[in-house]
Amino acid sequence: MKRKRGEEQVKVNCGVDRLSCLPYDILGRILSFLDTKSAIRTSLLSTQYRHAWASSTTLHFNLASSKYSHAISRSFETNVSHVLQRRKDYKNLESFRLSLHIGVTSIFIEECIHYAVQRNIHHLRIRANTKDHRPATLPKLLLTSSSLITLHLNDARRDSIELPTSVVLPNLKILHLKNFEFSAKNYNGEVFTGCPNLEELVLVKCLIRCGDELKVLDVNCLNLKKLEIRYWRSPWEDMIGVNAPNLEFFKLQGSITRIDFRTDMPCLYRACIELSVPVGEKMMTTSETLFSMLHQMHHVNVLKISPQTMKVIDAFPELRDEKMPGFEILKIVNCKEDIPMYELKDALAFTFPHKEGSGP
Repeated sequence: MKRKRGEEQVKVNCGVDRLSCLPYDILGRILSFLDTKSAIRTSLLSTQYRHAWASSTTLHFNLASSKYSHAISRSFETNVSHVLQRRKDYKNLESFRLSLHIGVTSIFIEECIHYAVQRNIHHLRIRANTKDHRPATLPKLLLTSSSLITLHLNDARRDSIELPTSVVLPNLKILHLKNFEFSAKNYNGEVFTGCPNLEELVLVKCLIRCGDELKVLDVNCLNLKKLEIRYWRSPWEDMIGVNAPNLEFFKLQGSITRIDFRTDMPCLYRACIELSVPVGEKMMTTSETLFSMLHQMHHVNVLKISPQTMKVIDAFPELRDEKMPGFEILKIVNCKEDIPMYELKDALAFTFPHKEGSGP
């Protein structure tokens, strides 16, 4: 009889406090899907797991924009620092995300990154936004991390985070850079060559400084499989030189970008080009640059082209027929994107016969 009463008591408790009935590892897994603020709030629901949030291997902090930015940013820094201090004894960290839509002090960003790297971070995502006119410097411990797998850096104000000239990241597989300005002062190519196992590179709204000595952004990534260039900010003056013989997917979005593929890409299976349509005299330059780039992609199996890109191709029919006589077999297909895309399958191999010795 006592045993039955005990079982009934457990059932009653579980009905009131369901979190206390969960195994610790399952609760930790659930909390890893929440932002840190929400995870901490769960401590109010269960006495047994009051401090369970601290053991979560995921920390996500978001500072939204507000008209009371100064007071809110100070409070945010204090609260985040308090949270990090409360879980200082936990050594491993799977994911750390800091998204700042209001300016904070650069030293606060540096301390957050340093905290994450000290705990063998695997996935790091930073949207930097500083208010003290000094860019945050990435700690040396991050630039030589052997645990880092994914790195997303967004320089929201374009002067909030300093781009390192070199890194040694042996296990980094995914690198996303947004709003960065490259120059001879901060770029010598080693930020990419220092990631020997890099498989995915995405550049969003980046540029080469106008009038700088640096004219070509060299991307030498021998194991790179996916390359995306979105809204490149200096499309006419400079060039991106790509050495990625194992590339499987390529995407170009926004203005035409001068890209020099320096090696054959026999593994290239899919490419997607979504251009914005230029006006005036730049239309001819855009068309010529596009045809030149496509000529280098003769190994591609599936090529998807947006309607806007087709306007660039069709703007000069004689040039199109001369450079790409096989484009009349393009067809509209249903894609996951919101806009229809033209798809060309196995046509570039016909349009651009393989060079001798370039592979099958």
